[in-house]
Amino acid sequence: MTSWQMTVVAAFTRLAYQRKFTTAEAGLRTLARPKGPSKPPSAILKRYAVSTTRDHGFDLHRIRPSGPDTGVTVIYLHGGAYTSEIVSQHWSLIAHIAARTGHEVAVPIYGLAPTHNGLQALTFVTAVIAAETARGRRCYLAGDSAGGGLALLAAQAMAADPTPPPGPPGSEGRFALGAGSAPDRPTPAAGETGSVAGGFVTAAGESGAVAGGFGSAAGEAGSVAGGFVSAAGEAGAVVGGLAAAAGSIGGVVGVTAIAPWLDLSISNPEVDEVEPHDPWLRRPGLRPLATAWAGEIPLQDPRLSPLFGDLTRLPPLQILVGTRDITLPDCRLLRDRLPSTVPLTYHEEPGAVHVYPLLPVPEARPGRQAIIDHIMATTGAARPSDGSANVAP
Repeated sequence: MTSWQMTVVAAFTRLAYQRKFTTAEAGLRTLARPKGPSKPPSAILKRYAVSTTRDHGFDLHRIRPSGPDTGVTVIYLHGGAYTSEIVSQHWSLIAHIAARTGHEVAVPIYGLAPTHNGLQALTFVTAVIAAETARGRRCYLAGDSAGGGLALLAAQAMAADPTPPPGPPGSEGRFALGAGSAPDRPTPAAGETGSVAGGFVTAAGESGAVAGGFGSAAGEAGSVAGGFVSAAGEAGAVVGGLAAAAGSIGGVVGVTAIAPWLDLSISNPEVDEVEPHDPWLRRPGLRPLATAWAGEIPLQDPRLSPLFGDLTRLPPLQILVGTRDITLPDCRLLRDRLPSTVPLTYHEEPGAVHVYPLLPVPEARPGRQAIIDHIMATTGAARPSDGSANVAP
């Protein structure tokens, strides 16, 4: 049963955010809006060891919990429809992951549309993964909405070629994944930052009204309700054998995708049935964002839309999506296309809206716990003992 909090959040989201996607003109206004800052909030800076470097032309934040180094880097790619910056809800989940796994979390701040494009972001993220693996670390990728799609793209690219060539963020890399070559792209201006996104589209500088109450959810345990399905069709939470199956594929040991944007064209006819019930997202406003992100590349190019990429060499994959979310039809399509050789943990939350594990609703708690469980099982790590990691804000 959908909680009353989810009902309230859905109603608020419809009033506050849906207008940004109802028309192509609204989407263009969102695209043109100035970008906000990407610095971690003060609550994280006070509780964690945080460092920021400028790698490959973009900022890369690292959140380090207390306790011994685990040798694992969780790389989190935030949402925002590839045009909006990282916001407080993302940082809350990032802190929760660091605290509950004991792993370092790296947050690449990759450039946003319209100044930057998808191939630049993919080159940047794969370079970050390659640098981590070069120093002997295992990488786990996680992301929400557009960031979830980018996480899958990066996993596919690393499986195809785990040694990307050096070069500026504007270089195309060599992750063609069967697609033709693309035209040259401009490199970002010096000092320019931004992040890539896919869920939260708050105004520049806004913390987001739906952020409140996250501290109480973070750190609270909760068993995952039924509905998780492994590649073999078994029910349950996280499949116990994940750690054994989680051999590194191109340096990536696992992926969590929260309501990922899998097809930039949003052309699945099943979206027609879901869209009227989604209080947040609408295709008319998303299409200009997708077009800007793609540039001259077709929207269904496998370097931009992971649904059309190679699905046979992915590491253990987790997908979480709500049933009131226009990403649902493509999540189901990916689930059905995925070969049985790829371990899959799949969950649909009844009545939940877009990226529900990031929202201040009861449904977020088991969703977050499922993410932690999948990361821990896939990396084969021991859960931090009490006091070995900070409590997420």
